[in-house]
Parts: sequence; C-alpha cells; structure tokens
Amino acid sequence: MGYFRTLTTSFALEPVAGGGTRIVERTAHALDLDPLAYWLPLARWIVHLNNTRVLVHVRDQAERAEESRARPAP
Repeated sequence: MGYFRTLTTSFALEPVAGGGTRIVERTAHALDLDPLAYWLPLARWIVHLNNTRVLVHVRDQAERAEESRARPAP
C-alpha cells in the first residue's frame, strides 16, 4: 500500500509595498500511490485546498487582532 504525507511546512512573512505583509506557506510532500497519473492531480488539489484553508484562517485571525488593537478602549 502506498502513502501521501507532508514532509515539511514553513511560513514566511514578506513586506508588501504600502506597508502590508504577505504570508507565504511552503510545503513539501511525498506521494507513493499507483497509478501516479491518477493520484497526483488529486493530491495537488487537496494540498491547494488545505493551504488555502490555513492561509485564510491566519489572515482572518490577523485581521481580527488588528481590528481589536484599532478599537478605542472603553
């Protein structure tokens, strides 16, 4: 039986013109499933969906934190 596993994941913060910040996620995976031509597109799609979910969550958390810092104290 084969496998699909994540080997590494890293995040990097990059400055964006205008004072913003971009977060970049990098992942490496191992895929050992046959037939590879069938599983590779599916694995890439799953990785893309997961990366998008993680980055949206991080963005939402950062924006909530920024909104709470911007609100005046009661």
